[in-house]
Amino acid sequence: MGRISCTVAEDRPSAYDVAKFVKPITLYTCKLTSDQADELEAHLGANNFESHDVPHARFAGKKGKLNVVFYTSGKLVAQGKDTQEFVEFVLEPLILKEARLGYEEELNPEMLMPRLGIDESGKGDFFGPMVAAGVYVNESVVRELKAAGVQDSKNIKSERKMAELAKVIRELPGCVSTVVPIGNESYNRLHKSMRTVNAMLAWAHARVIENLMGQRHRMNPLPERAISDQFAAKKSTVASEGSTTPPGPALSEVNCASSATSSLTADSER
Repeated sequence: MGRISCTVAEDRPSAYDVAKFVKPITLYTCKLTSDQADELEAHLGANNFESHDVPHARFAGKKGKLNVVFYTSGKLVAQGKDTQEFVEFVLEPLILKEARLGYEEELNPEMLMPRLGIDESGKGDFFGPMVAAGVYVNESVVRELKAAGVQDSKNIKSERKMAELAKVIRELPGCVSTVVPIGNESYNRLHKSMRTVNAMLAWAHARVIENLMGQRHRMNPLPERAISDQFAAKKSTVASEGSTTPPGPALSEVNCASSATSSLTADSER
């Protein structure tokens, strides 16, 4: 079985497991293998989950205060007030067959390493600019942002909350951020010369990395990698199409993954 990557969001205090969790989770995501997905789908059917259609999903089910969606990409999303009970008593023991909830840092220490995160918003909109944003985080910043409730902006329904969290990101000591807005005229000009949206995104992401590394004197320690939201099939797109100069010796790798913090910052700028 391959390595499983999980993400957790938290809500209100829990009275039944204070020692392990300060707050019960209301959102949980992880990757499932094909066999695990089959087992989960069978479990949902056998336990009276109401099936419903979700775009790009292989299956989805609702029951009580829980909504479970498994996407064709292999990603599982469980959301609702009953999420923690589902993870602890169904997903972990019956499907994943291992305990992961509460042990994310031990199982994935890379989540605390100093790094840059880059994301964009607005590439499919008719009105408004396309915005690319990036942040530098280290271990202490990651913990502070997590405690503040920073998560993927797609999971935040309130624009007011999004603006509040974006302010936290900008003002948090040790967190370095930058924004690259591309207005309508600039968008058309860049598209005319670069010809594809992927090339434009690569340029924008690379520019964000360069702008962040221009503030390296504020970073302690220097970042070990840049994490860029995936917008192309090849990981090398940002480096080969977007940047005319290397982002700096402190960056050892460009990975294709999402950055919740930069996503939130980009969305708040639009």
